[in-house]
Amino acid sequence: MYTFFCTIHPIKVENNLYYHRFPNVDLALKKKLINPSICIMIPRLSSIDGQAIRVIDMAESLKDYRVSFVTHTVDRVDEISTKYDIYVSNRYYLSIIDGKLISHLKDYDQIIVQGAIPFLLATMVTRKRVIYSSPGPDPLFLFRFPGKIKMFISRILERFLVKKARLLICNSEWMGGYYEKIKVHPTIVPSSIDNSVFFPTSNSKCISKMGKIKLILVGDWDGWYGRKRQHEFISLLPEVFLEYPEVDVELIGLSEESIRELHKFVERLSISSKVKLRGRMSSKEVANRLRQSDIFVSSTISDTFYRPIVEAFACGLPALVRIPPTFVPRENIAQIHHAKKSGGAVLFNLNPSSFLDALYHVIQNYQNLRSNSLEYSNLFKRKLIRDEYRALFNEIMG
Repeated sequence: MYTFFCTIHPIKVENNLYYHRFPNVDLALKKKLINPSICIMIPRLSSIDGQAIRVIDMAESLKDYRVSFVTHTVDRVDEISTKYDIYVSNRYYLSIIDGKLISHLKDYDQIIVQGAIPFLLATMVTRKRVIYSSPGPDPLFLFRFPGKIKMFISRILERFLVKKARLLICNSEWMGGYYEKIKVHPTIVPSSIDNSVFFPTSNSKCISKMGKIKLILVGDWDGWYGRKRQHEFISLLPEVFLEYPEVDVELIGLSEESIRELHKFVERLSISSKVKLRGRMSSKEVANRLRQSDIFVSSTISDTFYRPIVEAFACGLPALVRIPPTFVPRENIAQIHHAKKSGGAVLFNLNPSSFLDALYHVIQNYQNLRSNSLEYSNLFKRKLIRDEYRALFNEIMG
């Protein structure tokens, strides 16, 4: 019988890449000494980012494996920072020429990747079939190419990426349908919600007996694109308040820049007393705000899963969902799919008349819509989704 002793030394290397090495132990022996290793590459590792929550669910399901993350940006990951090694590289987006990162990746038995460039790197340098966790129908989603050029490059890359991957994982059946068009058959595992945080109030609401009706919008509203959506919805509100003076509106998840700009806009419309603008919040704070509200409003037009509406459903809120313009691809309108499949939402077009009709329908059918939304949210409980990932990886890792 032989006993081996080795010490794990944290080493700081250039380009802000941190990792551990086992000195004096070769790779083949290391694999025999420890559990199989998995590296997850993701641009932004954050407990409030939908794509990151997906890979955190993957990691949490892989209890029998040694899991590490490679990322460019780390944000609010206190819960997982003590469980996993997190390797931060400021060359993540140029990873194909980062020698330190390339050397690091060769140590792993399996790699899971989001994004086109890291996928190319992982495939070429490890000569392994990499698992591709799709960020949506745009593998260049973090690069600012002009629209048509970006779309063209993305489509070419996607056909290469998904056909070279060992496994393609999507977070919704409508995203799966997108890949089926190019004759690739993805595995679908939905995104999860934390039902220990997002849950309904104990007392069922009956909106028709309330003196006030509170509408809430939740989202990551950064940039001109987000502010355009905000302005479009807020423009409807003067007529809504005339018809329903008991309605108040709260927008949360706003950047400081958005709050300043929107404050001027609502003042110009003379509705500042009816519209509350809030900054970013933790998941628990968001859940508390949802439980204090009556109806969730989705004004987004493009998302591949759209977690906020499912979290609102889990808190017992029916939803009003904006119908996006016809140019938005089917795989990017998750909010519409959730609305139709749940039976807990009503659709509206972006005009006051349509919104008022939808609001009236929700008020008149509140209890039924609430019951449907709660039942639908049970499909996305965190434990169920992590069990799906565990079964999937146990099968593919043998």
